[in-house]
Amino acid sequence: TEEGNTFINEKAIKERELNPAEPFIQVYTKSFSEGVKLYNSNNFKEAATYFATCVKYSDIFYGRGWLDTKLKLDSITILYTAICHEKDKNFPLAIKYFERLINEKAMASLEGIYNDLFTCLIQTKEKEKFDTYIAKALVECPNNTELWEQYQREYIAKVYTIDEKVALYDQLIAANKLSELEVQYFGELFMEGKSDDPSSEKYVLKASEAFQQAFTMNPTNFRAAYNSGISYYAQYTILDGKLDAARKSLQALNTQKPVSTTAKGAPVKGTSKPGVPVKVTPQDSVKAIIADLNTQIFQKVDLAITWLEKSYNALKDKADMSKSEKNIALRSVDYLAMLYQYKSDKLKSKDAKASAAFEQKFSFYDQLHDKYQ
Repeated sequence: TEEGNTFINEKAIKERELNPAEPFIQVYTKSFSEGVKLYNSNNFKEAATYFATCVKYSDIFYGRGWLDTKLKLDSITILYTAICHEKDKNFPLAIKYFERLINEKAMASLEGIYNDLFTCLIQTKEKEKFDTYIAKALVECPNNTELWEQYQREYIAKVYTIDEKVALYDQLIAANKLSELEVQYFGELFMEGKSDDPSSEKYVLKASEAFQQAFTMNPTNFRAAYNSGISYYAQYTILDGKLDAARKSLQALNTQKPVSTTAKGAPVKGTSKPGVPVKVTPQDSVKAIIADLNTQIFQKVDLAITWLEKSYNALKDKADMSKSEKNIALRSVDYLAMLYQYKSDKLKSKDAKASAAFEQKFSFYDQLHDKYQ
């Protein structure tokens, strides 16, 4: 009857007034159940929508004090929403929810939240926000300092351009804010960056600088010395590639019709009279380039030898070498044998005595190969 319907409506209204959270809790409960089902079936995008609904309604009944609890938010559904967005690779939305958990100190332990947040920020490349939360993590979770520093290194490696890495290194080294291992790490970044730019030689040079700085800070750091030697070896290979290209260019020119230009002010060959024009061919120019490259290559080979020998000498008397240490010793002697062989071969027709001396050095290091196998 109409009178009965009025009674039912009034009763429902009174019950709702006594428990205003009830309709919100019903929506929350249903959404949470659906979210869990979707999460378990790896449907993270839709699961995130349901968990976000839970967050929306829980904020209402927590915020209005409709529940008998001191809690101010539902950290579980916020966390589920963040994780679903992260798994769905919707990193900006995941960051939003992870930030809320951190800023409102919603959980007793925040280490895991910071882990996920930094993973997302590395993907979105938000430098200012990343730096802000690294600073917070270092204060709020000091027991995980090494982990936060690892994230910093990962951010620099993945987000910074090679030129930004160089600029940051110069800034930090000038301010004396880098440890020995951090300096060495920058050297490794510069070596990796050599493939990012056609003018890669400048980054390899920067790597040499960093590795030498690390070795200066600790003369027992055989890894830094080894890496410095390898960086000079890399410079040698870059130059050797240029030398090969120059030789091919010279060969091509030699098959073409000779062309010459006149250079004024140079003495005529066989005389010392200045001001007399002299014929300069394109071949002469390429030969000059080849001579210069050969000089540079010998310099890099000598520097590679110097630093690889520093690495070997820092390791050779070490008892009970680890697998990693033995590997560096092996690589050092192998590179040294190869480089001394190169020098010996290059000098055979020019300086037999020096060539023989380098051949002896080659034999010395070559015989050490089996020792470190």
